[in-house]
Amino acid sequence: MLGTISDIVELHQGVVDKYNGDAVMALFGVPIKGTTDTANGMNALLDITAALEKMDSGLSACVGITTGIVVAGNLDSSNRMNYSVIGDTVNLSARLESLTRLYNVSNIVSEASKDDAQNFAYRELDIVCVAGKSQSVRIFELLGIQDELGRSKKLEVAAFSEALKEYRSQNWDAAQEQFSCLQLKCDNTQLYQVFLDRIEIFRINPPQPNWQGEYVFGSK
Repeated sequence: MLGTISDIVELHQGVVDKYNGDAVMALFGVPIKGTTDTANGMNALLDITAALEKMDSGLSACVGITTGIVVAGNLDSSNRMNYSVIGDTVNLSARLESLTRLYNVSNIVSEASKDDAQNFAYRELDIVCVAGKSQSVRIFELLGIQDELGRSKKLEVAAFSEALKEYRSQNWDAAQEQFSCLQLKCDNTQLYQVFLDRIEIFRINPPQPNWQGEYVFGSK
């Protein structure tokens, strides 16, 4: 599996930075930045997801992608050097990867990455404030190539977008109805249950007056 993932990363001009158990950290645009680095990462993600599905091993992709500035170079001590990257961008990608399990999606992409690779289809998932970050981040799910997305998926994405609007406007009844309808019609029931559970909490403990829809992890 790790060999397959590494081959796909390198095929799309990426570099495998390290392995951590069954996880792979890959870089695109390091050490030399290009104009298609983010798009290369998105294409690699799609190919990795497809490859894991073909393996029929019960494994699924859990990928976090973000685009930004990193510190790159030979790190660690004078006795043991390793070329790698550090910084907020690296930390955020790790946080996004961990959130894939909550939303039951194969990937989570930051808004910065979505904006830098616009020939792909995305679904906005949420606005979150993750551990270690003071500012909220808008997160998306990469669905595929923009021109190849099927009609049923487009309808689901549009319906989810409308449900999010009602949720962020604190129209709890309308949001609950729309998320419940999606849950009955679509495969990823866990995604919609996340918002249905939050709505029940917000009915009892409403958000602050200036709330814009962001969810702070660790909050009650």
